[in-house]
Amino acid sequence: MVKYGTSKGVEAPIVEAVGLRKSYDQHEVVCGVDFTVRPRECFTYYFTLVISVMYFFSGIFFPLASLPAWAQALAWCLPLTHAVALSRACVTGTLGPAALVHLGVLVGVLAATYALAVRWVGRRLIA
Repeated sequence: MVKYGTSKGVEAPIVEAVGLRKSYDQHEVVCGVDFTVRPRECFTYYFTLVISVMYFFSGIFFPLASLPAWAQALAWCLPLTHAVALSRACVTGTLGPAALVHLGVLVGVLAATYALAVRWVGRRLIA
């Protein structure tokens, strides 16, 4: 981001680290699902039912405040919402105590998805 001139503060490397961490998170889940799905045709169900919904409710395309209350509650349960909130705070220069909460949620999701991926891959290799 510093390279393209969109952010000149110290927050720019944080945004890039958040994006990299989020890609690791999704990679672990995809690897785990890949090893658990038997017919390859069912692999697209994961993207249609999970990833698309997560992008729709995470606040990437429109603000979360425009969603109904039940959708806002659902959105804050998704890890991508925390990555978007942390990235926006870094880019706008409004990092605060909430950033630590978002970072904690992302690290927790990373640990959980890593454990699931290792378990699913190990189970498939043994079977």
